Amino acid sequence: MLGFLSGALLTIGGIGFDMTPFLKLVYPGREVVQVTASDGSLFAYACKPGPAGETPQAQAELAHAAFEENLDGFADAFVGKIMTDVENDTSALATGLTLQRDAESWARASAVRLEREFGCVHIG
Repeated sequence: MLGFLSGALLTIGGIGFDMTPFLKLVYPGREVVQVTASDGSLFAYACKPGPAGETPQAQAELAHAAFEENLDGFADAFVGKIMTDVENDTSALATGLTLQRDAESWARASAVRLEREFGCVHIG
C-alpha cells in the first residue's frame, strides 16, 4: 500500500494523473507513508522496512521525529546568526547569502541522515 498517495491524483493541464506507478519506479522497495508533524501538518516519506522488521510507517515516524529535532536546532542557529549579524552591523545581503548556504547544507545533511539511519526519503 502506498498510503495516502496511493490514490492521489496530480492534475496536469486539467488531467488527473495517478502517481502510484511513478513513485514505485522512483522508490523501489519503499512504501510511501504519511506522518503528522507536531504542529499537525502532514509530511510524506518513502521508507524501507527497518532492519529488525519495523514497518515503513514506524521508520517514517522515527525519521520525522529526528527531522523535527534537527530542524529545531537549525532554527535556533538561524536566529542566533541573524542576531549576531545585526549586532555586528553585517549587511543584510551577506547575512542572507550565508543563511541560504547554511540552509542548503543543512537540508542535504538532513536528507543523507534520514536515508542512512531510517531508510527514508522525505518527498513532501
